[in-house]
Amino acid sequence: MAISIRLIQEYCNPFIFEHGEKLYLNHKVDQFNERTNDDLGLQYISATVNGEEGLSYETTGIYRESDDSIYDYSCTCEAYHSYAGFCKHCVALFMKYCVDEQKGTQRISLAPVRSAERVKSVLEKYALKDKIEYMQPTVTGLVAVEPILYRNGNDYHLEFKIGMDTKYVIKNIDAFVAAFDSKEPYAYGKKLSFIHDMTAFDEESANLVMLIRNIVAEDQAQSKQIFRTKHAREYAHGKELKLMPRTLEQFLSLMSEKSFRYMEDGRKERRILLLSQNPDVYVKVHPIEDDGIQVVIPLDRAVCGQKHLYVFHEDVIYKTNPSFTKDMKELYEWSEQDDQLVLDLYDENLKAFCANLLPVLKRHCVIDEEEVDLNQYAPVEAVCKVYIEMTEQKEIVCNLSAHYGEESYPMVDGFHIKEQYRDLKKEGAVLKITFDYFKKDDGSRNLVLKEGEDSLYLLLNEGIARLNQVAQVFVDEKIKRMQVRKTPRIQLGVMLKQRMLELNMLTSELPLSEIHLLLDAYRRRKRFYRMRNGDFMQLEESSLEVLAELADGFHIPEEEMQSGKILLPRYRALYLDAMLKEHANEMEVHRDNQYKAMIREMRAVEDADYEVPESLQKILRSYQKTGYRFLRSLEHYGFGGILADDMGLGKTLQMIALLLAAKEEDGKEPSLIVAPASLIYNWKEELEKFAPSLTVGMVAGTAQARKKIILNAKKFDVVITSYDLLKRDIEHYKKISFHYEIIDEAQAIKNHTTQSAKAVKQIDSAIRFAMTGTPIENRLNELWSLFDYLMPGLLYSYQQFRDEIETPLVVKRDEVAMKRLQKLIKPFILRRLKKDVLKELPEKVENVIYTQLEEKQLTVYDANVQLIKKRLREQTPEEFKNTKLQTLAELTRLRQICCDPHLVYENYHGGASKIGTCLELIENAMDAGHKVLVFSQFTSMLAILEENLSKKHIDYYKLVGGTKKEERMRMVNRFQEDEVPVFLISLKAGGTGLNLTSANIVIHFDPWWNLAAENQATDRVHRIGQKQTVTVYKIIAKDTIEENIIRLQKRKKLLADEIISEQGVSVSEMTKDDLESLLGGE
Repeated sequence: MAISIRLIQEYCNPFIFEHGEKLYLNHKVDQFNERTNDDLGLQYISATVNGEEGLSYETTGIYRESDDSIYDYSCTCEAYHSYAGFCKHCVALFMKYCVDEQKGTQRISLAPVRSAERVKSVLEKYALKDKIEYMQPTVTGLVAVEPILYRNGNDYHLEFKIGMDTKYVIKNIDAFVAAFDSKEPYAYGKKLSFIHDMTAFDEESANLVMLIRNIVAEDQAQSKQIFRTKHAREYAHGKELKLMPRTLEQFLSLMSEKSFRYMEDGRKERRILLLSQNPDVYVKVHPIEDDGIQVVIPLDRAVCGQKHLYVFHEDVIYKTNPSFTKDMKELYEWSEQDDQLVLDLYDENLKAFCANLLPVLKRHCVIDEEEVDLNQYAPVEAVCKVYIEMTEQKEIVCNLSAHYGEESYPMVDGFHIKEQYRDLKKEGAVLKITFDYFKKDDGSRNLVLKEGEDSLYLLLNEGIARLNQVAQVFVDEKIKRMQVRKTPRIQLGVMLKQRMLELNMLTSELPLSEIHLLLDAYRRRKRFYRMRNGDFMQLEESSLEVLAELADGFHIPEEEMQSGKILLPRYRALYLDAMLKEHANEMEVHRDNQYKAMIREMRAVEDADYEVPESLQKILRSYQKTGYRFLRSLEHYGFGGILADDMGLGKTLQMIALLLAAKEEDGKEPSLIVAPASLIYNWKEELEKFAPSLTVGMVAGTAQARKKIILNAKKFDVVITSYDLLKRDIEHYKKISFHYEIIDEAQAIKNHTTQSAKAVKQIDSAIRFAMTGTPIENRLNELWSLFDYLMPGLLYSYQQFRDEIETPLVVKRDEVAMKRLQKLIKPFILRRLKKDVLKELPEKVENVIYTQLEEKQLTVYDANVQLIKKRLREQTPEEFKNTKLQTLAELTRLRQICCDPHLVYENYHGGASKIGTCLELIENAMDAGHKVLVFSQFTSMLAILEENLSKKHIDYYKLVGGTKKEERMRMVNRFQEDEVPVFLISLKAGGTGLNLTSANIVIHFDPWWNLAAENQATDRVHRIGQKQTVTVYKIIAKDTIEENIIRLQKRKKLLADEIISEQGVSVSEMTKDDLESLLGGE
């Protein structure tokens, strides 16, 4: 069993329950605690409940599990003591326990506990609400309720009259309240009978009616039988409504700036006005015998509310402001006993009066002190003195004393009642600041400095100055000699020397031998550095950020930092310049002319003075000439780089211009081009077309033929090979030097552990370039592998890159790591998008076509999904980690089933919805005279499409991984020229290096994890030479893993957009949650 909401409702009336529920739903229950007494079978709960009035109440409860009952409860609010049953704070406490804490027992929905009767009541009220003003138009908004407040001693109660022109006494308040639920006319006399609804009352009366109903609802809770005690009394109202202090304050607050009828202690009734202002209080001070004075403070009767005093004076009630209330509340509490407070004061307490009470009276009262000079009794102004010294044991201690004329008092000893005249406010201010830095020393009046250098630094840097503002401070010479210095200003000189950068640091404020220690303190976010001579140095200046970034970003050894002379590889020049410009106002930098010239050239490659070969002047577009100059600028300074233009922008032609210029200018050593096997003949054709003067050696054919070409490499201007052949023939390259090494589709070396990546890095070349439209496909370490080929060390060692950049970026989205990576690589990557440089290129329109799986196909799909889900649910994290490859294979099966279950089950007898959709798109395109590319990851799916196209007598070409390179080129050329309308292409085999602009319709039959691979495939069509709008169709099976792959791509894109471009999903790094999301898991 467990606490239910229905049980809570039994302990209070509906009104109290609603208010308590509101407190819970508005998160007003704080510091909730629970504990169990197993011996007694009791559950103890407690919390602080923040009330609607801004006050907090401590609420407790005890629940007995044996009989599923509430054993006891309590609250510090007035309502708890005023009637039996729950107050609203108790309701909120038990709601918190019921709904939030009993998760293992039940999860409660609040709505179902509403009874059918209550639902019916709500509906009836709303039905009546729209009609009532038309049912009684002579009443609506006109009925007034007039209150009469009665006081008898310290008790208050209300009586009421009701009506319009004629007023009737409300003789039965309970009946008045009940009339609001009856929905029937209720009569008070011949001239007043109406249906009780809030719309019937005028605005002022409506607020009063709400107060009456609330008070009655709380009082009527006492009539319930199941309560805290067995002796709960029946509570019934006649014409009187008794007011407790809280409800009296609520009534008086409603009557602000209004007059109402009032009667006290049986006297004649009168009208009284409630004003929001402070009363005039006249205090009389006069001398009495024995050299004393008497102070007479008149005290009108007052109601002491929680926020205001309500002072009754003649025909006015004054509602006081918060300042008056705070200062005068204690005095007015005496008004219940007498109408004035008389204080006879003599020597021993005159000073206390003048120090403590007199300032309060002067703020709020008019004081008649003509017969007495109170100044003669005023205490001497306090002078606080603080002594800070260092003992022989090197301990820093503090002594405080308060001086009043000739008398002095140790401030740490506390306060004695005879010393009431002491200025505790002033002394307290000094103590408060002092205890920020010092603590008590047992057995001594001295305070001792808190442990740690931080306390000493704070005392020297700010504490002494703070104490000087409120006291006289005396510091001994040993402490005075300790200094807090500002952050040192460092000058930096930058020079270009041969192939290195030389940095020289200069500062007169800090020994360079300590600079590495200072930076270590800064990295640990310390506010200071303790120098070896004992002084403190502030670490809050931003110039240290430059120095720390310099040391960390370039991995400068401590010895170099201490020497003040730092040597860096030349490829750090642009990163250094970006860093220094970002902090130009924080460090003085002197750059030599060579360094400035290099930076200028690299920042404005468009204006670089490199002529394009004459034969290509009219062929290269403007942005391609910029790309050519970018490559030449990098070469000039010995840098490598990545030409990362969008697919279809002519990266090959830009590289050919570079190769041609190298031969025309000084006939340098041969250059090596490494490309996927499918592209090597494409390179040969492009070279023959645009640079026929270059001699080309094709490393292809038998091992012997390849060896011959390699060993005779110097006879050629350009040598072309594939990644696969390079790693086979790598031994033959060891004694050969190349000028350029250019790798095409460089994502082929994204995994630095592969033989292909290792092979290209073993080639001896002066300059290395990479070409790729997708520098990052899935992970940041792909970028590291590329730069490890181009300029080893630029992105540090792999371990350093992972620890300092990749992990902070991927796991924490670290902005500092992001900016650091951007500064490191930006100078060496040139990327332009088609939309930015090819304004004449037709637009690309992408469409997602959703299909529903056919009935049998859906049954097969669902069965496989449930099997995978079941296994995932039953796996431990370790089992999941060890079987991830199996899970990913199962995901591939799901994707194949979405395409056609025949790919998985040979005996499947049913349809495949995507095939029909694809054929329909192809036929529609053919009817409109368009040519179509169809991509799929699964070559077996292409075979099925091939069969369907043959049945429909539609001509096609098909390119897969097994297609020979020569045949591949022939098919591409024929498709560009003939009338064959369809080209079926394996995504991996034909996603790169092809120019198929004769087509303008692209169909992706199935989605691939990597969006960049899909885009590459699409760009076989959307590239230079395309004259028509390109339309891309992605066929997606609705409510399947395919749809979720699209969502996961968006949710899991790995920062590549922010660093360079494109994005993908790293399948092997998917979490269990990712996989369940793909499956449509909860």
